Amino acid sequence: MPTRAKGEVLHEYIVTGRKLPTEKEPVTPIYKMQIFASNTVIAKSRFWYFISMLRRLKKANGEILECKEIFEKNKGSVKNYGVWLKYDSRTGHHNMYREYRDVSVAGAVTQAYRDMGARHRAGADRIHILKVQPIKAADAKRVHVKAFHDSKLRFPLPHRVAKRRGAVYSFSHLTIVALGSSVSPISAMAAIPDGDYERGKKVFKQRCLQCHVADSKATKTGPTLHGIIGRVSGTVEGFDYSAANKAKGVTWTKETLFEYLENPKKYIPGTKMVFAGLKKAGERADLIKYMEVESSKPCA
Repeated sequence: MPTRAKGEVLHEYIVTGRKLPTEKEPVTPIYKMQIFASNTVIAKSRFWYFISMLRRLKKANGEILECKEIFEKNKGSVKNYGVWLKYDSRTGHHNMYREYRDVSVAGAVTQAYRDMGARHRAGADRIHILKVQPIKAADAKRVHVKAFHDSKLRFPLPHRVAKRRGAVYSFSHLTIVALGSSVSPISAMAAIPDGDYERGKKVFKQRCLQCHVADSKATKTGPTLHGIIGRVSGTVEGFDYSAANKAKGVTWTKETLFEYLENPKKYIPGTKMVFAGLKKAGERADLIKYMEVESSKPCA
């Protein structure tokens, strides 16, 4: 049934309808009903559903005179709401009174629908809201509502740590400098973990070897990575770089490579490289270590 609150708050509508006038009955009674639904189409459908059960009036013999949405006048404070309803279960008909805290009538009814579905497995199409109205704190009956009426109610933080300005905190291989302090080149270098050559060799074979080589000047789908440390981007002779790569003009160092390898498309927007990047800092450090060692060797 589309009455279910699928993630959004239901809206409150006043739907007015009547039986179509005929020669025998030129004046027909008008019925007005408060409906909670996600849109006007469902609101009208619910009107005919309830009116057919209560007055034996079908949609084919009637008409909708007005379908008006009602908006809450004051949504600036949380109020207590009492909800009177009835619903059909597998065993019979049940009347029920429930209480909720919300900023609007529609919000309280939405809570009621979700609560009934969760606690009583009541289908939304079998719930009939009889009455909804704000109630005073003194008239509240439910414990979970009365618990919020304590003026001394507090929600203290269980653990509060005062951070010193300019302090340096170390986590695993990373060094994070608190805001307000200066970062020297030495501390920036410390943020890159020490890589491992053998692990970097495995990463290169798995992720890079299909398009690049590191032990020669040959170019494949991508340019050679031999001698990449200290080289300016887009400068390998004979390779057709993208305009974005040439325009970047970045000098490849350990720091720039570490940032680039995490997300190449973000570092150089418009690059033709389809490599998605390495999210793990350890893998990036290992790969940089491998390329650094291979670049220092003479070409094969």
